[in-house]
Amino acid sequence: MKQINKFTLRELEKVQHLLPNNWRETTHFTVGCVDNIPKSSINVGDKFTIKIENYIINQPENFSLSENWNHGTVPPEEILDIEILQLMGKMTKVKAVGKCTRIAWEGWLPNKSFKIQ
Repeated sequence: MKQINKFTLRELEKVQHLLPNNWRETTHFTVGCVDNIPKSSINVGDKFTIKIENYIINQPENFSLSENWNHGTVPPEEILDIEILQLMGKMTKVKAVGKCTRIAWEGWLPNKSFKIQ
């Protein structure tokens, strides 16, 4: 039987919660886009592409997320490549880069404000 190379094995281990229980014995994988990774399975250090809700970038007058949590900054765009830095209750701290603009940003997002692509 052909063995999985070390790089592929390391990458598969990062997403093993999405794979069947016998994935190590499987010789054929079909990799596709995962629509809904449960946020309960997110860990510090995980990397994803996310789409954030518009109200995070274009904040209403009575919404103080950027002032209270992010030193007055907002994400550069709606689609971001992120790395999870910290988890705290209903908030997630991310290091992000805009998918199109490639502008870097770091800050807190409410868990309900983003979806993993």
